[in-house]
Amino acid sequence: MTLTLTPEDRQRLETALEARLAQMSPEERQKFEHAIDQVSDALDNVKATLDTTLAYFSQSLHNIKLRRTLTDDAAEVFGSRKEALAWFTRPNQRLGNRTPLDTLRHENGLFKVRQLLKRAV
Repeated sequence: MTLTLTPEDRQRLETALEARLAQMSPEERQKFEHAIDQVSDALDNVKATLDTTLAYFSQSLHNIKLRRTLTDDAAEVFGSRKEALAWFTRPNQRLGNRTPLDTLRHENGLFKVRQLLKRAV
């Protein structure tokens, strides 16, 4: 969500803030500026956390879509989703006796499992 001010509202806000700052003692102004800095830092932290969370969920969604596509491809190769899911959980000699499901958790696992499925066709 983005807060958008009209130019007129922004000008009114700046004028009111400048008037209030002019009334403050140097100590009050210093405390106010310190509080503004803390709020700014907190907002930066929130933004960084939201960016990280969004990236994580975006990657997770991508992985879910890839796995669903892979499962659909396997179901086509083996004739049913049930057989495909069974294949994913059986150790495979071409994968070093690891299951395709376990292989997916490792680097290049998706590529290896896809190649194995292509050979099964």
